[in-house]
Amino acid sequence: MIMVGGATLVGILMNNEPVANPELIVQAVAGAGMAILLGFTLFSILLMAMQFAPLLVFFNNATPIAAMKLSLRAFVLNIGAMTVYSAIFMLLGLLASIPKFLGWVVLLPLMFTSLYACYCDIFPAIKEEDQPVAEKDIFTPDQDIFNP
Repeated sequence: MIMVGGATLVGILMNNEPVANPELIVQAVAGAGMAILLGFTLFSILLMAMQFAPLLVFFNNATPIAAMKLSLRAFVLNIGAMTVYSAIFMLLGLLASIPKFLGWVVLLPLMFTSLYACYCDIFPAIKEEDQPVAEKDIFTPDQDIFNP
């Protein structure tokens, strides 16, 4: 934060005395704006990279770095849908927080389920080759019944 213009704000926060000069506060807020914008941008990129990474590591046996790259690429390629998804869940998060955070008991399973559904839609499973079926297998459906 100090490197991108937030040194004045850090100085005000570290000082135990009240600030008498309002011009100093204006300068601190103006300098901290760039630091906040940079931090928000970097944190957003990190969240995009981490969105599907655990699922890719667990289900696809991807390495963590490769999973983060794939997750970031999937998020960027689906930026419109993911923006709507994020906006909806931010609104639902605010609504879930109103009744003493009890709404999160319902919202967290919904979020994990919808994240898995997004993962399955964006990263389809690789289908294995069809296995040959035995002639008299009890689990094989009788094709004559289904084909008139």
